[in-house]
Amino acid sequence: MPQYRVEVSPNNRAVCKDKQCKENKVKLLKGELRFATWVEIKEHGSWSYKHWGCVSGSQIQNLRDAIQKEDDTYDFDMIDGYDEMTEYPELQAKIRTAMIEGKIADEDFNGDPEFNRLGQRGIRGRAKKPAAVKEEEEKEEEKEEEIDADAPSSLADRSPTPVPSSTKRSTKRSTKRAAKRAPEPDSVSSRPKRKRTKN
Repeated sequence: MPQYRVEVSPNNRAVCKDKQCKENKVKLLKGELRFATWVEIKEHGSWSYKHWGCVSGSQIQNLRDAIQKEDDTYDFDMIDGYDEMTEYPELQAKIRTAMIEGKIADEDFNGDPEFNRLGQRGIRGRAKKPAAVKEEEEKEEEKEEEIDADAPSSLADRSPTPVPSSTKRSTKRSTKRAAKRAPEPDSVSSRPKRKRTKN
């Protein structure tokens, strides 16, 4: 299971790792609640940060499973960084609420509302194609279907297509030219071989 941490952003340097935030270079502002995931690449590790509102339902599920007790209550002190946030009781309350309800509060969630569910991967749906592109693709598919419907069903039903005489001539010419350029196989083998002499 991934290692998670919650904390208050101490500065304005980290960029949120959510796809949309990353593309727009949205930084985590000082004093904001942030969610961190431990990432290891080639034996080196570091924290990767997200806005609290960019946390997916799948990450909430993993964190919730890690802190759940046998009696179905939660030990919030097991969340890395939670006990260090005593100066921010309102942020601790947000974390507790998210663990109990299984989702980020709707007013804090940065993704599509239908993706704010426990266990949901991602916080937004995939980008949809613009309507104009879809219409063009549909028209092309219809044309292809019409062509397929008009085409003969088997090779036997097809009549041979006549080849224009100009094509026949150019084919003969190119064959003659290629024959002139290529060396004859007999001329290559008829060369006398050199004898090796010992010094």
